[in-house]
Amino acid sequence: MKINSLSLQNWMVFKGDQKIIFPSSENSNVLVIFGENMRGKTCLLNSLRWCLYGKALNRQKEVMEIKKLINSEAYSDGDRHVSVELDFQADNDKYFIKREIDFVEGKNQLPKAKILMKKNNDVIPGGKVEDIIDYLMPEQLSRFFLFDGELLREYEDLVVAEGSAQATKIKQSIEKNLGLPVLTNSHRSLLDIKKKYNKLHTEEMKKNNQLAFQAERLESYVDQLSIKQKELEELEKLISQDDQRIIELKETLEGARGIVELSEKEENLERKLKDLDQDIEQHKNELKTIASGLWRYPLKLALKPQMLELDNEIKKLKKSKDEKMEFKFEINSREETLNQKACQTCGHEITENEKQIIINTIEELKPKLIDLNEVSEKLKDKETLFEKLSPIANV
Repeated sequence: MKINSLSLQNWMVFKGDQKIIFPSSENSNVLVIFGENMRGKTCLLNSLRWCLYGKALNRQKEVMEIKKLINSEAYSDGDRHVSVELDFQADNDKYFIKREIDFVEGKNQLPKAKILMKKNNDVIPGGKVEDIIDYLMPEQLSRFFLFDGELLREYEDLVVAEGSAQATKIKQSIEKNLGLPVLTNSHRSLLDIKKKYNKLHTEEMKKNNQLAFQAERLESYVDQLSIKQKELEELEKLISQDDQRIIELKETLEGARGIVELSEKEENLERKLKDLDQDIEQHKNELKTIASGLWRYPLKLALKPQMLELDNEIKKLKKSKDEKMEFKFEINSREETLNQKACQTCGHEITENEKQIIINTIEELKPKLIDLNEVSEKLKDKETLFEKLSPIANV
């Protein structure tokens, strides 16, 4: 979501018409609004909140009365209209929202706000406005973007005044207000962190219907890997015990009677050791098979945003190519009219004046075809790259 402009009329401390144009440059796109406390910065944040969600909040996070939204001086002068307009872009679409109230003198009942929303200059039905706003900017997430920064200064001053114990509580409150995650379990081993990450990652994937199947498979691989590792550890312990027993038996064979009997026991132990070696090798192969498939899912997740971006580029290039082909068709049609010296639709003979107009039109259209081959080559390259990455991204 990228805001283009914010327009206010008699909004709280801002009397009359006020408009803020947000920077659109790709390199310089940060707008800083500077002012001392109680000069209207919070009012600007409230204008965004009210325009989107129909409510403004005071510093106690309480919904403000509707009569406090209009500039008192304008109201006294007889200007009873208050409005906020928001112009922004999202998902390659242009949106316009206007929320306004007309206070009618003499009426005891408070007026209701009216809202108008457009998408690419098309008016959106009133019943769908809230759903679209909730899709573009859910109100639950607005506290991450529309919070009062002046309160952070109050928190900081209170930390300095109260000492470390109070500072800890305030720090926790700030993190809770801003939604910052608290880092815990910092003393766990790297293996524990990896296992926890895999489980959390699996749980997050389950929340997405498109990745549910992959998450179940990944969870199954992790569980199998853990089981096989435990089995491998047990087998290694058994091998170590058997090795020690073989050493003891060999020492006994050197000075004991019953060499044949002890030899048979040794052979049995060696056969058992061989069987254990085979079991270990089998488990190792199973571990390799399981581990060989794990890399595909993180790779797919890493490729997903790139594939989306590549798909958008292909769509833009196709649109550009189609436009240029339309220009080319129009040029060819007009050139055919010049060659035939007659209209291709009605067949009447063209005059010199019409001929000159057609020539001028052709000259105006030709520059638009200069980069047609370049666009076609780029489109071909992007489609080839998309086809090559698709098998990996769709694993």
